[in-house]
Amino acid sequence: MEELTELLGEDCLEVINECGGPPERLKLPSKSEIYEVSKMLKVISSEPKLEMLALLSQMPLPVCAISKLVGKDQSLVSHHLSHLRMVGLVRESRMGKFKIYRVDEEALTKVCSTIERVLRGTARVSCVE
Repeated sequence: MEELTELLGEDCLEVINECGGPPERLKLPSKSEIYEVSKMLKVISSEPKLEMLALLSQMPLPVCAISKLVGKDQSLVSHHLSHLRMVGLVRESRMGKFKIYRVDEEALTKVCSTIERVLRGTARVSCVE
């Protein structure tokens, strides 16, 4: 507690105490966890990419189908899919002349659990009404 008082100051610590007090142990996520979550959130914060990810989470699809469903040109869809593939959220396979894209469930689960792990420490009751 002395370390926090020294670091934050008495006034700031008083407000924190009124909000339920600091946790027994304050832990910041590692730089690599922050980087990983930030990278994934940047990719899926793009509306077209998120829309495509949502479609692919329901079923594997070729670019031509995704293009028609989202109303975007095939070259733009391919561009977005390459970003999703580079960060590991989607996989591609060949079926004849078509590339079929699907969500990588394992990667998506890992991303979700990393996001939860990074943000879980902030899931406290707020004293602000």
